[in-house]
Amino acid sequence: KPEYLCAVNAGKQLWLGDRKHDASECLIITMYKTAHPDFAISYRVVENPTGKVFVFMTDHEKQADHPKDLLDHVRGADVLIQDGQYTEEAYATRTAGFGHGTPRYCVDVAIRAKVKKLFITHHDPMATDAQIDANIDDALWYSTNVAIAPLPDLEIAAARDYMEIPL
Repeated sequence: KPEYLCAVNAGKQLWLGDRKHDASECLIITMYKTAHPDFAISYRVVENPTGKVFVFMTDHEKQADHPKDLLDHVRGADVLIQDGQYTEEAYATRTAGFGHGTPRYCVDVAIRAKVKKLFITHHDPMATDAQIDANIDDALWYSTNVAIAPLPDLEIAAARDYMEIPL
């Protein structure tokens, strides 16, 4: 029979079925409701034994501000995979409100939350490989030339099908 997580005791012990587990030995998954016209969520996965953090955030609209709860959700991630579907021009002229971000917005979030590796995903289905490469080049340029307080070690790349990303 499947067992379900049913209670957390002050973040120290987890109950799974009828057994207690020390939270420091567990994989903890938390959710964040993203900015999207339909209901969408992001997942933060923390592997407590190693301290590694992975955040998967698609369907998240570019926001003028950077909400504290959003930054807390991605803060310190070893790997952040984030929705950067549209160029700044496309977003400004026709796609604002669709529930998707831009590569530059992804960089802003990654820098503010001190992320180590950023992989931009949810590419425009009509984009060619060359256009996706150009978006990543723009994100790289932006990360070192325009973004506030650049992180010199921030890695930026495009996420692709069947990609394996070591933590």
